[in-house]
Amino acid sequence: MEAKTRSEVWAWYKQFSHDPAAVYDRISENFLKRVDPAEIARFKDEFGPVIPEVYERFLIEIGAGRLTEDITHKTTIAYYNCFPSPSEIAEILRRETVDWLIYPEFIDDDEIPCFELHNSSVLVFKKGEDAIYFPFGVTKFADSFDEFLFKLMSDCEFYTHRD
Repeated sequence: MEAKTRSEVWAWYKQFSHDPAAVYDRISENFLKRVDPAEIARFKDEFGPVIPEVYERFLIEIGAGRLTEDITHKTTIAYYNCFPSPSEIAEILRRETVDWLIYPEFIDDDEIPCFELHNSSVLVFKKGEDAIYFPFGVTKFADSFDEFLFKLMSDCEFYTHRD
């Protein structure tokens, strides 16, 4: 698939975006709920500006939630493919998470979870970057969040392929 502009990629994701008050339907393959800017402000009050600005914009304009079907209609059943909300990220950073089961040793202190793969496994930003990594910098999956969105849109399991 040829590269697309940010506006084309974001437009594709926006078709799955719902109002913050929408009820999570658990039926749609792709379901994202826009995040209230107040939730991001509360997160920043506690943790500072550690989430990259591009992810904040994504959460506000498109939302947190799952994306398990790509543009080719391939669906993943083995992976959750969820973008966490600031509240969910805060639970992980506070080491309070129950639903996510992300244990303190699963991410480094300078990492911010940004995408849940499956139970106990996330992809992360490193503080001050918008590149996407597996925790502890083991593998870099994208040089930027926009590149990550494009790759995920093109293949909902791209991160499982080894070169």
